[in-house]
Amino acid sequence: MRLRGWAAPAAFALTVLAQPAAAQAFDARTYLDEAIAVVRAKALYADRVDWDRVSAEVHAEGDGAADVFGTYPALVRLVRALGDHHSFLQLSDERATAYRAARGGDFAYPPAPGGSRTADRSYYGRNDPLASDRVVRGQRIRTVIVPPFMGDRGATAAYAGVLHRQLAGGPRPCGYIVDLRGNSGGNQWPMLAGLSMLLGDGVLGGYTGHEGDENWFTDQGKAGIVTADGKRHVLVVVAGWVATPGAASAPVALLIDGGTASSGEIVGVAFSGRAQTRRFGRATFGVSTATQGYRLSDGANLVLVTDVTRDRTGKVFAEGLDPDVAVKAGPGDPDRAAAEGWVAGQCRSR
Repeated sequence: MRLRGWAAPAAFALTVLAQPAAAQAFDARTYLDEAIAVVRAKALYADRVDWDRVSAEVHAEGDGAADVFGTYPALVRLVRALGDHHSFLQLSDERATAYRAARGGDFAYPPAPGGSRTADRSYYGRNDPLASDRVVRGQRIRTVIVPPFMGDRGATAAYAGVLHRQLAGGPRPCGYIVDLRGNSGGNQWPMLAGLSMLLGDGVLGGYTGHEGDENWFTDQGKAGIVTADGKRHVLVVVAGWVATPGAASAPVALLIDGGTASSGEIVGVAFSGRAQTRRFGRATFGVSTATQGYRLSDGANLVLVTDVTRDRTGKVFAEGLDPDVAVKAGPGDPDRAAAEGWVAGQCRSR
């Protein structure tokens, strides 16, 4: 997920006043107008919204707020009106602490009218990349679990390195299974860098939005983006990357399910259009879009969908991925069994 961080705090000069200034009453209407203007200008799907109706609803809910914290439910209503299931109100640690001090508890996201989309949680809780080999019909097949990831720079490099070593170490398999089930997203770049030996070098796809196209790439253990102005930015490098001849053309099966979301889906998009590749399982969660954060005057962050994703052939993915081979959930691991059968068949026919 392309999510830009919080803006750096401005520097303020300390001025000693002879008389303390009287506190101004909070102007909820002006603050909400600020938020509405940001969403209308930046959100990818802003043109789908009936802004007369939504603006009236947001103001009806929030104009009476005595302080900024009282407007937050109205901000949630605002971003939900986009209907993209991926835009949200985010509070920094500082804003969350301030809310807690003012209200005596954490901000509770209001329940969505009529309920909200729920991810399949069957394969959640897998925290580290982990590979295992199995011989099927005389063919060695390596399965690697690709879990979600969020972390600092050091953890990012470590994740990418572990994922690469899990794929590249040991006896050479004839084909691979990349298990994205339950990968709810986070930072896509260490996932792409760690999988680069399978993805191959070059453009894997990218983002398309109001501000033009940006392309993802991998290059010998590096992953990054080419921005709309043509600048190439390497974002993650796998230390000790080892070339594995033939891996970029080997059969790869992807396992997906309703818990595969956001950056987990983006990894699936990066494999789309690759030869010798098939998806098995069930449809993903449906938020294969990129988001960007926009900080409001009080420090609250509106995280808005700004781009859809596309694969290396130009095919657009706005609402997730469907499997090439649908597999019903059942005892054991029918997704992996179906994928192993296909990979083994591809290996034997090579």
